[in-house]
Amino acid sequence: MQSAERATPCEPLRWADLKGLRFIGMAAASSVRRTTDIAFARADISQRPLYECGHISTVGGLIRAGLGVSALPASTLPMIGSSEVSSRPLINPTISRKIGIVTLRSRTLSPSAEALIGRLKDAEWSDRSHGALQAAGPESACGELL
Repeated sequence: MQSAERATPCEPLRWADLKGLRFIGMAAASSVRRTTDIAFARADISQRPLYECGHISTVGGLIRAGLGVSALPASTLPMIGSSEVSSRPLINPTISRKIGIVTLRSRTLSPSAEALIGRLKDAEWSDRSHGALQAAGPESACGELL
């Protein structure tokens, strides 16, 4: 049994732990796929996806069917049914991504939108709960992910 399959539910996994597992990837043109490809390269692993999906919900369906594991941003886990799968942080290498807010230049933001942007700017962002890539597979859930 691979080390990724033996890991306890909240224990971080190394990207190398995914080597040889049935990996479900996003479509080659997606930003998530580019990020996972970079992480596997940094970990000196050649990992070709068994399936390539255009939608995160499809990845979730394949995981729930027991067809493999994936690496996805933590923020996407609710879209795949995080109560039905486990997730663990991925390390060595640690991967993160930048996010932004897009607005129209010619429009004034509502007070609610201004407040949201202010809160986002003031927040302490943790890679674990806001966009870090997570390994997801068909096991028990590992706490609440935002």
